[in-house]
Amino acid sequence: MVQLKLLLTVAKSEAKSDIIKLMFYRRRFLGGLLQIFGGRLSNVDLQKYLMLATDMQNKPLYEFTPYKYGCFSFTSYCDKRAMTKSGMIKSSDGWVVSRDIDYFSELSPEDQSILIEVKNNYGNMTRDELVQHVYKKFSYYTINSEIADKFLTTDEINRNKNLYYSLRSPEVFSIGYEGKSTEGFINALIKNNIKILVDVRKNPISMKYGFSKSQLKNNLDYFNISYIHIPELGIVSDKRKELKSINDYRALFDEYEKTTLANSDRYLWQILRLWHSYKRICLMCFEADPDMCHRTRILKKLVDKKAIELYTDLE
Repeated sequence: MVQLKLLLTVAKSEAKSDIIKLMFYRRRFLGGLLQIFGGRLSNVDLQKYLMLATDMQNKPLYEFTPYKYGCFSFTSYCDKRAMTKSGMIKSSDGWVVSRDIDYFSELSPEDQSILIEVKNNYGNMTRDELVQHVYKKFSYYTINSEIADKFLTTDEINRNKNLYYSLRSPEVFSIGYEGKSTEGFINALIKNNIKILVDVRKNPISMKYGFSKSQLKNNLDYFNISYIHIPELGIVSDKRKELKSINDYRALFDEYEKTTLANSDRYLWQILRLWHSYKRICLMCFEADPDMCHRTRILKKLVDKKAIELYTDLE
């Protein structure tokens, strides 16, 4: 048992170290992108060039959401704030390198080649030509654009939107954010036309960017997805500390059903009222595997009560 705990501690430590290394490498990549474009880019141009660059990577450093000017990475702006604080870039409306450091040379040969290709292929385009190219190439990211009519026909705009916003039948979903980026999580909601996210964590706090309550709510507001937190349906974190096997989880959730869920009809009916009102609703918690998360027990309880027929867990 002691050896198992030691192995788990080492694994978590290595995973955390890898995340930190990736974070710093992402920022050098942004620095290299800025350098190859002369050290300065507007917000719109940066997002478009970054989208084109990461699309060429085998394992993209950034993901994007369909925002009001097309593709947008929340994570890149999280990195921008950190880069501004550390002095890597200047505090301005756009993106401006502030240090005389060759970030480009610190990148892998593959990423250097990608940035050179982006500069050669798209560096001479005007702003409008760049936006139109990206809009044509990545149609999903145009569905919330406020300027789409400048670059796409009405038929193209409607076709792109209807792929996602035409889903209107009442459905119940669940999702865990483990292993997901902020953008990947939000995209899963958008692509299933989720209208309200129900957070069933006891404490909606996360060290991972974008998943603490205020961050999550604010980010979802951009996409007209409502958010509500029902902490009464959560499980206190202390009860999760010693979970090591599927049997441990099952024992915890069995206890959860006999205690919390047995006395939570008012909150279950609250979920049902929200479903009837919003039509497409999604319960969220942390665990990627729905069988390792109490959100599944909540939904099974609603099925047992014949309040809903079925639900779908989003990957």
